[in-house]
Amino acid sequence: MHDTHRLPVDGYFFAPGSVQTMPRRRTRRLRRAAHLAVSVLMAVEFLALVAGIGFFIGLLWSRI
Repeated sequence: MHDTHRLPVDGYFFAPGSVQTMPRRRTRRLRRAAHLAVSVLMAVEFLALVAGIGFFIGLLWSRI
């Protein structure tokens, strides 16, 4: 049985078996935001890698 008294988080109700689609404008915005988030995450990951390599080089350099 489908609970018709509760709306999903995004505020849209879809009948059982219907195709759930969001408005095109919202999906485009979400896709763009997701792409930006992935780019930022990759940049932070790269900076962390460079910082880690620099840290280990610094440790080795201090022992010489």
